[in-house]
Amino acid sequence: MDAKSGSRRIHIIDILRGIAIIYMVFFHTLFDLAYMWRYDWAIQLFYSQLGVVLFDELTFVVLAGVCANLSRSNAERGAGILCIALGFSAVTAFIFPGSAIYFGILHLLSFSMLIYAATEKWLTKIPWWICAAVFALLALFTWNVQNGYFGVGSLSFDVPDIFTQNNSLYPFGFIGRGFTSADYFPLFPWLFVFLAGASVGRLCRRELPEPFYKNYCPPLAFIGRHSLFIYVIHQPIIFAILYIIKPL
Repeated sequence: MDAKSGSRRIHIIDILRGIAIIYMVFFHTLFDLAYMWRYDWAIQLFYSQLGVVLFDELTFVVLAGVCANLSRSNAERGAGILCIALGFSAVTAFIFPGSAIYFGILHLLSFSMLIYAATEKWLTKIPWWICAAVFALLALFTWNVQNGYFGVGSLSFDVPDIFTQNNSLYPFGFIGRGFTSADYFPLFPWLFVFLAGASVGRLCRRELPEPFYKNYCPPLAFIGRHSLFIYVIHQPIIFAILYIIKPL
């Protein structure tokens, strides 16, 4: 996903994506140490990071939405990422049948880009702040769909049983007993998080304050520019490194 506004690169987006992807690599390394190598200290540290990783995931998906406004072709990019995501599903189902990735973040980003590509011309007719507010509320409303209910607090109600009977609607977050996915980012609520970011990202088409264009940390900006590639390759590399060094 590009981060150029006109002919100028918005380096602050790259830097934020760099921070987000570095933490994601750290968290996935922790996951491997905790659940594949079963180190007690890693399990404890893993659970201590759940609040931080949620913030990191929100940041990553919102920034992906922001960058959708700066991409030359969301449809083409979304289709390409979907092919990679389906490959991940096939490989993980073959190697780790009990821990396959059926709808991870790559699936989410691909579908979100395709949906945004199909709806952008209508969404841009609505003021950005209205779109951002509506999508943020929809994300909040659907936040606990995979836990079995819509809404928040006293304004909540159960997901109808018909939606969770056979797990066929798992891409939307409607899941029942027996469903597992090692990485799970269903469309509800994450599509709305992406679209909220895309709504705010429309501001990037305008001239932004000068600090947005300054490259405060070139290494982080470089990592951020290649965040998608890093995400695709990081888990096999981490697993291989841990497998090699474990006997040591």
